[in-house]
Amino acid sequence: MQKVAYNLGENAITIFADGQVHTVRKDNMNFMQVRQALLDGEYDKVIKLVDTKSAVEDYSYGNIFIKDGEVYYNHAQSEELQEKTAEKLHGVVVDKLLSLMREGIKDPTPFFNFIEKLLNNPSHHSVNQLYNFLNYKELPIDPDGYVIGYKGVRDDYKDRHSGKFDNSVGRVLEMKRRNVDDDPNVGCSYGFHVGSFDYADNWANHDGRLMVVRFNPHDAVSVPNDCEYQKLRVCKYEVIGEITDGRKEWKKPVYVDEDYDYDYDWNEEYDEEDDSEGWDEELSADALAIRNYIENRHAEGINPTVKQVQSRMKGVSLSSQDIIEIVEDLGFYVENIDGHKKTSRSEISLNF
Repeated sequence: MQKVAYNLGENAITIFADGQVHTVRKDNMNFMQVRQALLDGEYDKVIKLVDTKSAVEDYSYGNIFIKDGEVYYNHAQSEELQEKTAEKLHGVVVDKLLSLMREGIKDPTPFFNFIEKLLNNPSHHSVNQLYNFLNYKELPIDPDGYVIGYKGVRDDYKDRHSGKFDNSVGRVLEMKRRNVDDDPNVGCSYGFHVGSFDYADNWANHDGRLMVVRFNPHDAVSVPNDCEYQKLRVCKYEVIGEITDGRKEWKKPVYVDEDYDYDYDWNEEYDEEDDSEGWDEELSADALAIRNYIENRHAEGINPTVKQVQSRMKGVSLSSQDIIEIVEDLGFYVENIDGHKKTSRSEISLNF
């Protein structure tokens, strides 16, 4: 086993191996795996995780091609001009594509279709913001390259804000792109909103519905930065399903194979008899939303603060003390500030 020199930072890991320097930033999909492998002394695994060029053969699909372990978009029609005009691509989806190519994925076309559609988005800022949204959670990408997301609506399937838009399964909702606010610094504004599972589930609350939607990356407009990149504004989306019994996130890979059935019964996958974690019906919707948020943050290696949980609970009037009591009832530990007081700045962890 080859040992490596490394430096563990809060936002990046620097590794020295085989005469090369590898930097793994926190937004890299392998960040947590690399960190854990280093702590466990699994250096061979570390090298495999950081060497994205290894075992990735040259490959081309449409206007996108892989060469020497890098992904490019070809803007020129002529093959002679391809390498001169090609744009080198980056981002969480590109990292995932290279990782799966290295592991021998049989059909990478969903990723290529996604990238192709994304690069047809007319806004450079929208493209970069969508990467932030996808990096929060590995949201599924279907065979056509569309992104699967979630939306919380009223019990009558209408949107909670205006009550005008019907979100029944099969509906396609669309507005002119210029009518969607493209400023990420504005939290609540004009446009259709699509979210991560926990964000949408919170909006659905106990009296609403949680819908599964898909959207074309071309139609992504902005990702507000007030909710940790958990929602985005789009100008068009399609409602493809509903999660009803025991709301849980769709546990699927970041792509969907060609046998995926859009008419699939979303509830069959969450048979309560087969669910070891179960569904605690005695917990309130607020407590469930809080637990879901905290567990997601812990999965990312982050202990959220009471204030962050409070900010996450949009539309719910809960004081810091209310949050602390709910969190402790859920079995989490809330740290004491200055050794004796629990405040909005207290971090929430799994144990002492």
